Amino acid sequence: MFSEKTMKLITTFLTFSVALAFAALTLVSCKKDPGPAGPKGDTGAAGANGVANIKNYSVLIRPSDWVWDATYKQWAFDYPVTGDYYNAAVMSYVISGNGSEAMPYQNQLDGSITSFSTFFFIATPKVVFKYYNGTTTLARPTVDKSIRLVIIPPTMVKTGADPKTYAVAKALYHLAD
Repeated sequence: MFSEKTMKLITTFLTFSVALAFAALTLVSCKKDPGPAGPKGDTGAAGANGVANIKNYSVLIRPSDWVWDATYKQWAFDYPVTGDYYNAAVMSYVISGNGSEAMPYQNQLDGSITSFSTFFFIATPKVVFKYYNGTTTLARPTVDKSIRLVIIPPTMVKTGADPKTYAVAKALYHLAD
């Protein structure tokens, strides 16, 4: 077909042509003018103030919910929670007519002491509320108990804060009712 000299010439020509085309495309690329900026859009919806990982539970414990704990001679109520709460701050508040107080909570009723305390178990996971009325009869509560339970991941705990009441915790962590 073609002589060796002609083949060399064709190969050189094609190599040179491809290199020239590549250089032309690389060096003389199209640059688009962005043009003027458009009008500013509407402001987006407000975010959750960074509290998406904070759990805020409203717990209502009815008298029939309490279970007798014969080992510790007190009434108990288990409240299951879901999630990974290792090293989390668990705060619970008894809600009463006067507002709320952090647990353990004590109030004077008819000469006996009523106290609540909270235990948090990671393995299960659950929060156990304990009730002791300070008498030898240890009667279960006779009225509903309203409690707020707040669980805060360790990275979100605000150091130096002292949320002794639910109102303080609510303002500090932007909690919704």
